[in-house]
Order: sequence, then C-alpha cells, then structure tokens
Amino acid sequence: MKTLRTLTVVAALAMLTEPANAGFIMTINQTGSGLSFSGNGSINTTTFTLFTPNASSGALLDVQPNTAFVAVNIASNLDEYNMADSGPASFGPGSVTKIGPTSSVAGIFIFQQVLPAVGAMDLPAGYVSGTPLPAVSATWAGATYADLGITPGNYTWTWPTTGLTTDSFELVIVPTTATPEPSSLVLLGTAAAGAGFGGWIRRRRAYSAAA
Repeated sequence: MKTLRTLTVVAALAMLTEPANAGFIMTINQTGSGLSFSGNGSINTTTFTLFTPNASSGALLDVQPNTAFVAVNIASNLDEYNMADSGPASFGPGSVTKIGPTSSVAGIFIFQQVLPAVGAMDLPAGYVSGTPLPAVSATWAGATYADLGITPGNYTWTWPTTGLTTDSFELVIVPTTATPEPSSLVLLGTAAAGAGFGGWIRRRRAYSAAA
C-alpha cells in the first residue's frame, strides 16, 4: 500500500512538472446573419522559424478553403513564422480569396497549410511562446459556407514542440442543420497546396502594402 501511494505521488508530480500542451481553437459558425469567427488559446512556437518579425498588416477577415488559409486580424504588426506540421491541405473547395468586412474584427491569428508538411502562421508581434493569445472574433455579415466554398467539420494541424509534446491548431466549422455540405467536397491536392504558397506571399505583401 505504501508503495502504491508513493507511485501515485510520483505520477502526480510528473504531471505537474511536464510542459503543458498548448493549442488554439477557432470556430466558424453560420448563423442567419452571416458567419461568425471566434478563437482562443495559445501557441507553442519553440520549433517555428521566424522569417519576418514585426511585419505591418492592415485589418482583414479572409479565407481560402482549398489552401487551408484563414485570417482574422485587427490592424496590427505581426510576427510571421514557418513550421513543419501535419494536417489537412484544405477545409473546402473554395478557391478564390474573398476578403470580408473588417469593422467587427478583433484579435490576431493567421494560418495557412502552404505545402503538405509546411505551414505558415502569423501571431502578434513580440508574442511569447505558450502564453494566452488575445481572443479572436469577427463577423462576416451575409456570408454563407456555400459562398466561400467551406465544408463543415473539424480540421486539426499539429507540430512538434520541444520535448515530447505536440501542439495544435484546430478549426471547428459548425455544420448547419438545414443543408450540411458533403465532406466529399474537401480537396486534398498537393498542387493546390503548392499554389497556396505563392498566394500566401502575395497576400502578406498586399496586407503590408495596405497598412
């Protein structure tokens, strides 16, 4: 019995000292008035590569489902990262970038799966790895999943961090009850993902120029 109690205490201490597994969850929900975006959490950036620190950017609300691109950003400077990750190449067949209204945007979070094993992420300039990010929220009035080519479902991208932990970004697209879109519409072509890399660079330059 004493040995069992000792093992229990040791296990509890190990859980307390093990690095916490961070993560960020963004939810997109279609309502009668349009699309609502909300997100919160933290990101472990210890294995990321910072390629543009303190980049200027204008306010934006933007999605391009077939390259797994989603951007919610109040006008603010960003740190731009690349990282090795694993996850879906798309969250729907939509292929044309459509930028929504920016008046209701709050917070900063931008992600794209630019290649099958390479992602890109923008976070607030000076962000400290693992700390809570400002809550993200936005409303795209009048927009629907069909308008933007979005397929409802849960999409998760993961990447290694220091030690044995992994981190993740989860995109939760809440199904509509009336006309759910078939999951078979999700396109997972690497050609589209490769093309997304160029789109990412163009978008970043456009946002910087507009700032």
